[in-house]
Amino acid sequence: MILVYVDVHYATTRHVTNIRNNTKKSLHLPAMFFKKPHIFQALAAFIIAAGILSCSPVDLDFTTGGISQLEKHPPRVPSTEYRNVFVIYSAGFNNLSGDLEEDINDLLSSRISTNPRDAIIVFSHRTTGPRNYKVKTSPTLTHIGTDIDGSFIKDTLLVMDVETPSASAETMKEILTFVAEKFPSDRYGMLFSSHGTGWLPSNHKFTASSSWKAAANDIDHNPHDGLRPDGLPEVKSIGREEINGMQGLEIDIRDFADAIPMYLDYMIFDACLMGSIEVAYQLKDKCRQIVCSPAEILAEGMDYKSMTDYVFKHESDLAGFAENYYNFYNDPERQSAYRSGTISVVNCTALDSLAQVCKEIFARNRNKLNNLESNSSLVQKYFTMSEHQCYYDFEDIIRKSGASEEDIATFNDALKKCITYRAATDYILGTVKVSNYSGLSMYLQKSSHTALKDYYRTLEWNKATGLVQ
Repeated sequence: MILVYVDVHYATTRHVTNIRNNTKKSLHLPAMFFKKPHIFQALAAFIIAAGILSCSPVDLDFTTGGISQLEKHPPRVPSTEYRNVFVIYSAGFNNLSGDLEEDINDLLSSRISTNPRDAIIVFSHRTTGPRNYKVKTSPTLTHIGTDIDGSFIKDTLLVMDVETPSASAETMKEILTFVAEKFPSDRYGMLFSSHGTGWLPSNHKFTASSSWKAAANDIDHNPHDGLRPDGLPEVKSIGREEINGMQGLEIDIRDFADAIPMYLDYMIFDACLMGSIEVAYQLKDKCRQIVCSPAEILAEGMDYKSMTDYVFKHESDLAGFAENYYNFYNDPERQSAYRSGTISVVNCTALDSLAQVCKEIFARNRNKLNNLESNSSLVQKYFTMSEHQCYYDFEDIIRKSGASEEDIATFNDALKKCITYRAATDYILGTVKVSNYSGLSMYLQKSSHTALKDYYRTLEWNKATGLVQ
């Protein structure tokens, strides 16, 4: 239920409050500022522009439901003239709430596009404090951009009822439909930020005793306690919303895909384990490109300070964005488990051809693939918790199954057309050595996964390839 709807042309403006110092990520200047000719003029222009178009980190008051007064403002950009709309869906009613708040503050402290036809739409849902799941809060939708007169825009568009879940396909569809109707654009992109468990069905548990999802019923319990080595950093583990006294909410990947009403130029997952062929194939008809990680992503997340530099280009530079992510996490100054990051850019238009190749390879090597279970320890894995035991390197599965060199070569040729950028640090969370990195993970089926295999057969990837019979 929506409490308040504010028309795109007339919206409330929040005051700048609760200034924060956030230094978790450095600001990456475009290459033009490092060229010798005219460097001082360019730098001066940047400083002036930053002063006019940037906003200090602020509290957008996302947790307050209802708006007491609507103040009308001069008309914004005519809604039929947007060229780029970037949607950030930040589902943070969970243990990542503070980290996701810092991400939005980083975004606000960056350079906002000077073109009034570029719009950032932020959906955000947070807790009132660390692990405080008893106090319900209102998800909100905010428009960030530049007005036709050059002034900074920060307009509240929607304040939703406190009962509205953010880890919900229905809510996501409602938000994206609203954006498509009120911000018709030449191009849409989306970033999803929260926990993530790839293609696994919502609230799936391998065992009742070891599931972090089961443990999450205790609102004071760290979902990862006891399931991976002590001392490792917290990670982002599609969507997770904690419910006091109930099992947490998650979005099924099939419902996630069905909830997207417009075709996206790109989808960025700032969430764990979303870099699987199953996820990519489920979304192939919904977006042109996907940025994702087959392994876990540190709670620190992606670089929101430089994000718009990449997504608001005439042609979005996702490879540059991914490379920036990799360089940040592969910094030699980052120690041990904190030097951890895998990233890939997937060209979804080439996935059908890959599926056809894999269908033939799977058919020729079915017994070998089925027998690989006993040697799964030899296959490159991308998980550090037993509850994520489904994510193995795509190419390494094919190779370790004993497929012919011809099949492996054919597979790699098809995969190369799908992966336009890939990079990985030497280790994942300091515990998993990355010896083989194809850019995507795939399910390595096991005989004990009876219920899981029943679900897997419903995924589009399995329908196209017949991996699980």
